[in-house]
Amino acid sequence: MLRRERGLSYKQLERRSAIAASTLQYWMTRSVRLMAWVQVRAVVVALDEPEEVWFDRWKWTDRESTRNGRPDTDAAPGASRAGHRVADGPRSAANSVLARSQLPMDIREFTGRAAELRRMYDALAPAEGRMAVPVLVITGMAGVGKTRLAIHVAHQLKRHFRFGDIQLYADLRGNSTSRPAADPAAVLEAFLHLLGVPTRDMPRDLEARAALFRDRLDGRRAIVLLDNAAGEEQVRPLLPGSATCRVLVTSRRGLAGLDGAQPVILKAFTPTEAVAQLSEVIGEHRVAAEPEVAAEIVRRCGYLPLAVALAARRLQARPAWTLADFANRLRPGADRLGELAVSGRAVRTTFGLSYGRISAAQRRTFRFLGLHPGLDFTPRTTAVLTDTTPEAAEDQLEQLLDEHLLDQATAGRYLFHDLVRTYARECVDEDEPADGRAAAMRRMHTWYLHAADRASHLLAPRLCRFTLDPARAPRWTPNFATHQEALDWCDAEHLNLTATVRQAIDHGQDDTAWRLAASMLYFFTVRRHWDEWIRTYEAAVGAARRAGSELGEAKLLDGLAMAYRDVGRFPESLNGFRKSLEIYRRVGDRLGEAQTQGNLGEAYRHLGRFDAAVNAIQRSLTTFRELDDRRHRIVGVNNLGKTYRAQGRLEEGLDCHLRAWDLCEQDGIDHHTAASILNDLGEIHLSLGRSDRAIDYYRETLSRRRTLGDRHGEAETLRDLGRCYQAEARADTAPTATSRPR
Repeated sequence: MLRRERGLSYKQLERRSAIAASTLQYWMTRSVRLMAWVQVRAVVVALDEPEEVWFDRWKWTDRESTRNGRPDTDAAPGASRAGHRVADGPRSAANSVLARSQLPMDIREFTGRAAELRRMYDALAPAEGRMAVPVLVITGMAGVGKTRLAIHVAHQLKRHFRFGDIQLYADLRGNSTSRPAADPAAVLEAFLHLLGVPTRDMPRDLEARAALFRDRLDGRRAIVLLDNAAGEEQVRPLLPGSATCRVLVTSRRGLAGLDGAQPVILKAFTPTEAVAQLSEVIGEHRVAAEPEVAAEIVRRCGYLPLAVALAARRLQARPAWTLADFANRLRPGADRLGELAVSGRAVRTTFGLSYGRISAAQRRTFRFLGLHPGLDFTPRTTAVLTDTTPEAAEDQLEQLLDEHLLDQATAGRYLFHDLVRTYARECVDEDEPADGRAAAMRRMHTWYLHAADRASHLLAPRLCRFTLDPARAPRWTPNFATHQEALDWCDAEHLNLTATVRQAIDHGQDDTAWRLAASMLYFFTVRRHWDEWIRTYEAAVGAARRAGSELGEAKLLDGLAMAYRDVGRFPESLNGFRKSLEIYRRVGDRLGEAQTQGNLGEAYRHLGRFDAAVNAIQRSLTTFRELDDRRHRIVGVNNLGKTYRAQGRLEEGLDCHLRAWDLCEQDGIDHHTAASILNDLGEIHLSLGRSDRAIDYYRETLSRRRTLGDRHGEAETLRDLGRCYQAEARADTAPTATSRPR
């Protein structure tokens, strides 16, 4: 009747309702049969009729059909029977409503994930000519918000893309430690009951149930949400076959073996998203009153959605707390995981579910990784910690990565989320004996020491005053074939090296700590990580004193004074050089004394005390000549040239730079020092008004520094090269030169 009133043909109604015209004609011309509610609803929605009114009418008709002993529903030939009322036992028509509305509730304060939502909507929206079922697998670590995102997207599909026929949901229990993962046959039985299959007609085997499930959803605009999947074999039978359906799967595993599925890999929130979620729950006014503290709270939550949500709920329940009060509860050293818990929901419990499902070998690796002091680790460092081989360690790391207990920023390097690292440290403290933990840390500290020592000897042998016994190097200590290979290793590991220095000090391994810090001097001078350099050396000086090594203390004081000099802390720099000189003189180390004397001269030059600088450098050169130390002599002669140039003694300065370069070509020296000498030759020629010669030297310097990856040096040379072009009145070239480095 409605169809005729609206003047619609069966074909027109088919386009609106997504029900075949033949099916519509069959039902509408056979009054002895009752359409299933999901089909009735599709027609009602297509005709913009009030759904509640028509459901009441349908329910009354269904009740009358049952009372008169007639079949309650029927399907046209070849049509899907999805949504039929479950017929085993006294179930009412209300069960049919449940059959199409299985989704858990969405949450009001859902925020963020804009980029992920765009990609997911693009993949799931209806598309002309689509032949395959869109299946999205949302993966990520525990607490990252996989289920919340899937539920939110499912509700949006239902609301905005007219997937209102059927929404099926199942928790597959892939993360449960108290119950086994859901049997796909049992899940299909529940789904099929909801889709109208009575118990007497239920197939017995998995394949037959899966086939019937696909038949019931054929042509239907259905959403299937499979939460917490354990693996591909569990999910495959639960996938519909019709391209009119949409499937969302969540799992802590990647499910890479699920053909045709598109992965959606969730990471932690961005800082902005995390603060927005906090604000949504506790109110904008509280965040606006303490914005910096709000940012600190979400940072201490690791931007993990679950942790931020639990922090927000705690603040919501404690309106008398300031944000600073709660931030203090999350401070370093506090029980952060204990604070991030509300009414049975806890970050610690969530992590424990993942930890409890992995193998014993994986749990052991996970625990020992909690002892690593740095940001990331490799198969080699993991092998050292766990006392196994790099190959076995890599296999364990990859499995933990698949379980999303680890993350990976670059190939071959693995890392923890901050809160997962805290959980791993709790596990190792609880489950490993103290002597086992201490032995693992000693292995790792010794390995880092020998690896850094090998790199240092290749990078700058002139700076290496302390040689380790190669026979005592741990297994898997790397050997470096080239200067660049050693420098690349230092670039990748320097944060781990400095963290190891601090951890070694904390565990009473002072001798290892100061030696490791001393081995990093060349790297620090080249890469100029000044804050890190100063923090590490300040701590290492104390370690050398406690270890009773005066030479170590002098070496570290000298290196620390160099860092102070570079950042303009000249009083501290001069004091450090003088203390270092005192020790070297007391113990009779002439080479160390000469090195520090030359470094003191450089500090005087920076302060404009040129006469004192010349005297200090010349004294150091005298000692280098007496000791026949040509490598340090090259550096000293070049530094003397820089001082002469600063005094305006340009020809004398040029002579020093040329002599330094001649010595460098004869004896060889580290590549960074060679590039510095070439740059100084450019400087002196520019000062002499010979910009054409200066340009040649700067170009050679620039090429070498780019090859070395020396970004700071490259920037300095580009600046100087720009000055040359300006001096040559090449104004059109100057912007190009100074716009780099890349």
